[in-house]
Amino acid sequence: MNMQEVKSSNIKSVGYDKENEILEIEFKSGATWEYLAVTEEKYKEMMEADSIGRYFIKNIRGFHCGQKVLKLSEELEQMNVSGDFGKALEGFPEKVLVLENEIERLKKELGKI
Repeated sequence: MNMQEVKSSNIKSVGYDKENEILEIEFKSGATWEYLAVTEEKYKEMMEADSIGRYFIKNIRGFHCGQKVLKLSEELEQMNVSGDFGKALEGFPEKVLVLENEIERLKKELGKI
């Protein structure tokens, strides 16, 4: 996801996946979170808001399903994986996350029928 640095006291950068309606927020603390089912309109409103952080708190956090995004190195460390096996797993968590997001999107689409 293409991240754009923003001017905010708590948020470092923001990315948006229009096709899957996923908003990604990288906080200055280093944590990155994804928020699902965020419309392009909400994303644009946030990016144009006087305070991106205030908009996020009032309109995104608590209103959209959020999940922390772990970097591959963090996930491998949590699984205590190293060496060649760790290299073989590179990209696996991201692929699983993409599949999970696609399943959720399809469930929503089927619910509209």
